[in-house]
Amino acid sequence: MSSFWSRSSDDPADFLFPRRSAPTSPTGPPAAQSSFPFSFDSSSSDDDFPSGPRRPKFIQSSKTSFLLGEKLGEGAFAVVREGIDQNTLRLVAIKVLDMRRIKKMRGGAAAVVREVRVQKRLKRHPNLIELIDVIRPKHSSKTYIVLELSNGCTVAQLADRNNGTLPHTQVANYAYQVLRGLHYMHGKGVVHRDIKPANMMLNVNGTLKISDFGVAEFLDEYNQNDNVSRTSGSPAFQAPEIARGDADYSGMKVDVWALGISIFLLITGRIPFQGDNLVQLFENIGRGTFEMPPELPHDIQHVLSQMLTVDWRQRASVGQLLRHPWIVRGSLIHSDSQMEQLGWIKIPAVRANILDAVRRLYVDDADMVQTSALTEDAHPQDAASDAASAPQREEPLSMARAFSTISCCIC
Repeated sequence: MSSFWSRSSDDPADFLFPRRSAPTSPTGPPAAQSSFPFSFDSSSSDDDFPSGPRRPKFIQSSKTSFLLGEKLGEGAFAVVREGIDQNTLRLVAIKVLDMRRIKKMRGGAAAVVREVRVQKRLKRHPNLIELIDVIRPKHSSKTYIVLELSNGCTVAQLADRNNGTLPHTQVANYAYQVLRGLHYMHGKGVVHRDIKPANMMLNVNGTLKISDFGVAEFLDEYNQNDNVSRTSGSPAFQAPEIARGDADYSGMKVDVWALGISIFLLITGRIPFQGDNLVQLFENIGRGTFEMPPELPHDIQHVLSQMLTVDWRQRASVGQLLRHPWIVRGSLIHSDSQMEQLGWIKIPAVRANILDAVRRLYVDDADMVQTSALTEDAHPQDAASDAASAPQREEPLSMARAFSTISCCIC
């Protein structure tokens, strides 16, 4: 039986950092037929887009092409852009990694490989952001990680629209969805290690998806325990065992603690452990003493006390929390009118700016067709001769048909 760690032909390590191999034949399977009635410019560079109108840029995978749009966010070594699948018109998020810079960072290359391996193991789940594709173009220093795109905001952004807090029932619903995602993830031998409201993506229909697997870790499949020893994640959400520098601890219980901190933050608007600096913060977390707001309902106080237990051996598990009365009530499906009565904060829809790029492409395509028609009128004999020798071109899709298709893919 082959191990998950063996270097198979589709191993991300081989793909992201390919070994030297013999040249391949230029022949291959025909490119997938596009749903777009136009062609892309594939010769553009990997540099960031300039501002203003620009020639469309796409990246080619083995099955399809993705049109790149505007920035959604950026970090030290990566930029996240909007994207759209040329074949299915599905909107996606594309993480653009500068591998030259990442390779210079200690452990950077290994972290990218681990992130891809983690998401390849986690197949489709309603509460996890899906990995769609990984693309490493030839003669390029960039790697493109294509991910599912949520059409709402993060839970942190939603809370910011309401002075940093959310209604108790809404928090319970989001906690239930996170626990569902963690239950599946832990069952696959993966711990997230950076659970926080900023890594909880929302669709406008209320579905929550855990995102950002950059510091996720595999559990030892040959160890009955779920012990881990590497530390990472956001300081304010770190568990006491990490703050104290314990040699090993339960990775699953670290995710439970971080979710408990997230619930406390979303309900009260503050972090339970404070510190003037990182050392003081970790000292306070390590002691694990905090003030439980007395005005909180008893069931919320109880679930928080179960999740924020200092001794990770006594801390509640994901399975136990999914059976907690407060979490069970959070799993109930509410109608729009009920959510309005409960004071739920409405999830704002994020405008897909890449549709503007698609619109420009259709306008350019229409202009090209019009120019061709004028040429035929001016030189009918030449145009007839050219038409007889040229391959037949598919008529452009109407804008209404194209955007009705795209709108179906947004959710």
